[in-house]
Formats: sequence, structure tokens, C-alpha cells
Amino acid sequence: MTTLPPLRRMVLRNLRAFIVLCFFQGVFGTIALILIWQYPELGRITVLCMTAYFLLTLAAMVVLADRAAERISRPVKNLAEILQKRPRLGKPLNLPPPSSLEFMILSTELNHVWERLSAITTINFEDLILEKIRVEAVLECVEDALVVVDLDGRVTHCNQELLNLIQLPSAKVVDVDWDDLPTLNENYLKLRDFLHKSFEADSQIDLLVGGEKRNFSARWRIIRGIGGKSVATLFLLHDITCQQNGELAKAG
Repeated sequence: MTTLPPLRRMVLRNLRAFIVLCFFQGVFGTIALILIWQYPELGRITVLCMTAYFLLTLAAMVVLADRAAERISRPVKNLAEILQKRPRLGKPLNLPPPSSLEFMILSTELNHVWERLSAITTINFEDLILEKIRVEAVLECVEDALVVVDLDGRVTHCNQELLNLIQLPSAKVVDVDWDDLPTLNENYLKLRDFLHKSFEADSQIDLLVGGEKRNFSARWRIIRGIGGKSVATLFLLHDITCQQNGELAKAG
């Protein structure tokens, strides 16, 4: 004979108890009717006994039904509470001990899915970190000063050339609002008002480098993500002082 799952066995056990109680209630009811018919003087006592038995049967069924509902609902409630707390990926779920075979299978499968999802997330995170390092290495090789500002106005990337212009370390620039950097540097104040999407291509701005006035050509480009959606803006500053001086010398 196939072994029934614990939860189903419990339901069948409660159902059998209900059938047995109903059977005896029918038997006692039949006996009560016979007694009332043959011994009318015992009718009141018989009715009281039947009423008491009915109330006891009803109470027993309520208790059995409550126990069945509690055993089914409590594990689901505990599981929902754990998931509602939004546990962090990479950490165990710490699911409550299962009270039945069905919930043991459910808990096992949930743990397996959670572990696979955590592993995938870890791999994706490592790939993103590696990609970020590659991008930063490329940006550092660019001779132009550059800064990348996301849609919320926060700086996501900048190279050393830009940091030298505004005299700030990277820790005080990256992940900070471009319009609210902690400095009153003259170059930064000029760039803050100048760098926006509305300025014309190859616009020029004068900045101080080592106490010397230098002329920069400014450009901007939209960075697009998946589906061509705009995710950030890249601003470039190219020093054209030497080029202008050469043109002036040729003209002279």
C-alpha cells in the first residue's frame, strides 16, 4: 500500500473522525426516537442527552477543523512573512521546519531556486564590476577631461583630468550630484553652469590650469542603454589652447 503524504493523511483522519461522529449521532438519534416512542416519560431526558451529544460533537468537529486549518495555514504564513522581509540574495532563507511532507518538498525546492538565483546574481555582479574596471581604465587613458552624469544628475564616472581641473578627489565626486559638489573652485563653478545638454557642439570655455588660463572645447554625447533608452550624458573637455596659439602664429 502506498504511504499517503502526512498532510493528506491528517485530512483523511479528520474526515474519518467526522464520519464516525455522524454515524454515532445517527445511531443515538434512532435509539432516542425508539425510547421516546416506547417510554414517553423519558422523552425530556432523551432530548437533553441528544442535545448535549450534538453540542459535544459540534465542538469536537470545530476543534478538528481548526487543527487542520492551523497545520495548513501556519507554514504558509511563516513562509510569506520570511519572503515579505525581502532577504538578501546570497544569504540562506532560514525557512521554518516543515510540518508536512508537502511543505518539506516546497521548502527544499525554494532553497534550491534561491541558491541558483544567488549564484547567478553573484556572477552577474562580478561581470559588472569587471566591466566597470575596464571602462574606468579606458576613461583614464583619454587625454580629455570627461565626466558622466546619469539621469538623476549624479556623477557616475570621471577621469583624473577632470579631477585636476576642479581640485577634488574622486571620492567626493563619484556618486555625488554634479550640481552640488563640495567645492567653491572657480573652474567647477564655471563648469557647473556651462555643462548642460543645451550648449552647442564645440562650445568653448576658459579654465585655469596651474594658474594659467587655458581654452577648452566642450562636447556632449548621450549614452544609451538597452533598447536605445537614454541612461546618462558624457561631457568632454578638450584643451585647444596650443592649437589656437599655433593658428595665431601662422596668421601672424
